[in-house]
Amino acid sequence: MRRQHLFSSLRSTGVLLAGCGSLVIVGIPSADARISGLTNCTTTSPYGSTSFGTVGTYQQLACTANGSVDPNDPLNAIIQDIKLAPKVSGLVQYSVDVTILMPTDLSKSNHVMLFDVPNRGNRLLPGGFNIGGSITSAGDGFLHSQGS
Repeated sequence: MRRQHLFSSLRSTGVLLAGCGSLVIVGIPSADARISGLTNCTTTSPYGSTSFGTVGTYQQLACTANGSVDPNDPLNAIIQDIKLAPKVSGLVQYSVDVTILMPTDLSKSNHVMLFDVPNRGNRLLPGGFNIGGSITSAGDGFLHSQGS
């Protein structure tokens, strides 16, 4: 009987903590950074003619995303020396490399976007999210065969 009470108590505590965690995440404000365009785009076939389930082949789009942020937004204060950066119309301009991996036939996509934020240039896409995958291999291709 004690064991059952302990499990019930732990379950209630877990639900309470999960609820509190959700409140914390919902309450976090977000800074506004807009991408104004993509430039220097190249399209490749990272897996050649390999077909994944009913989804088919994939293509990879590598671009530079250009955008701007407000240096006066308190949420951007964490960006080192943002107040010293040159401004255009009061906004600091930025650019970042992006990689978009998508089915060649978008009608076969599951419309879920999987993105990778590189850390010091170490990308995981295109295959790093699949078992046995890497930047050069799709591994088991599980996510690809789902249309992700």
